Amino acid sequence: MLHHLFLEPEGVYLVVFNGQELVMPPGESMAGNRTVTANTKADCLEHLSLWLNSIYTFAPGAPVFVVCTCRDLLTDENRREIQDVVGDSVFGKSPCFDQILKCDETKDYIFFVNNADAQ
Repeated sequence: MLHHLFLEPEGVYLVVFNGQELVMPPGESMAGNRTVTANTKADCLEHLSLWLNSIYTFAPGAPVFVVCTCRDLLTDENRREIQDVVGDSVFGKSPCFDQILKCDETKDYIFFVNNADAQ
């Protein structure tokens, strides 16, 4: 638990998560051959909260981008569901919310990216 040593107000932070973890049912395979479990969604939300709260505590005022991967594997409905779940379960409860930047294009607080072709 030494990650806080690397957090400082002068930084810019990307909090990245796999959107499939929030919308796929248990037993399904995600990109990277990981299988969704009964705890996958709760674990993802818990980790998002942990990182946002850590940034708020150790890097107050630093800009934060929340990035959801696997855009190519998510439907428009999945993206709306992710925004709703993260908004209610994480953003609505985090004091870090004021540090999270909006996407200029969509005006949402989550940047959806396709990382399938990343080398």
